[in-house]
Amino acid sequence: MSLAGLLAQLKPARINWTWLSIAVSLLLVAWGITLYTHRINRRLDRALAASREAEQALRESEERHRLLADNASDVIWIVDLQGRCTYVSPSVEKLRGYSVAEVLGQSLDEALTPESAAIARAALAKALATVEQGLPFPKFRGELEQPCKDGSTVWTEVTTSGMHNAAGEFIGILGVSRDIGERRRIEMQIRHLARHDPLTELPNRALFVDRLQQAVAMAKRNRQQLAVLFIDLDRFKPVNDTYGHAVGDRLLQEVARRMLAVVRQSDTVARLGGDEFVVLLQEVASAASARRVADKLHAALRQPFVINGHPLQISSCIGLALYPEHGGDALELTKNADSAMYQAKHAGRDRVCLFGAAPQEE
Repeated sequence: MSLAGLLAQLKPARINWTWLSIAVSLLLVAWGITLYTHRINRRLDRALAASREAEQALRESEERHRLLADNASDVIWIVDLQGRCTYVSPSVEKLRGYSVAEVLGQSLDEALTPESAAIARAALAKALATVEQGLPFPKFRGELEQPCKDGSTVWTEVTTSGMHNAAGEFIGILGVSRDIGERRRIEMQIRHLARHDPLTELPNRALFVDRLQQAVAMAKRNRQQLAVLFIDLDRFKPVNDTYGHAVGDRLLQEVARRMLAVVRQSDTVARLGGDEFVVLLQEVASAASARRVADKLHAALRQPFVINGHPLQISSCIGLALYPEHGGDALELTKNADSAMYQAKHAGRDRVCLFGAAPQEE
């Protein structure tokens, strides 16, 4: 073969530009599709990761709420529009001794004492009526007493608020009950101390005046009699001076015990201070019957006392005034009973004196 023929065979073939442009276009399209798919996959991966994180966060949030509801001392509960309890937290067992299943099966009357159930029913009816009128749910906050499984009761502070769905529709009531038994015990103790003598546990002057005013109002309404006795101990100061205030305090406590043993449970024995006492006798039949009680008190206090091994002998001056004969109100009645007591003192002590009457010899 000649050199010219060989060179002719090696000469490049003619290029078909149309097919080449089509091929390049297809490659570009494929590359674009690949890039788009890669981006979409990356977005999907990020969205999936975010979804997993959100799901994990939701699970953790639900777990926190569950732990909070299970371990909180407060009781969380939900009632529907019919007043039925649809949820209660496990902490109810710590509060009342009942299991969740037992509480869910209880009616309102079983979940509360009669007085508290009446309050709760009234509040529930008011709340539902308000919501039906299209008004905001009226929140409730109050103290309710609940029975426990062991037969005791516990006082709780109850707070409620309305529950609404995503559409804003009212669907139920969310409540929280908190044990306030200890707080109420302290409050009651404070009230007791404010109205009772700390040494003898008898009512003090403030509580006596309150009871006397109520007794006078009732006696006036029912046209009945009552009596007030002012009592001052004789020879009490020498006891303190000789044996000390500890013995004197024990003597006052024993005096209070003896007087309570003489009067009726409906009557009131109070300590005004020092060695002064006062007695309210409600619904006395006559002056003679009131005088008999005064004489019994006088005789009881004349009996010897033995305090810390010391034999003690005291007596008393008792002034007696009757309603309405000796006073038309509490103030006048106590003033005249006090006057009769001083009349007994001036007559030689150790005696009972009826207001307006001459002291009797003892």
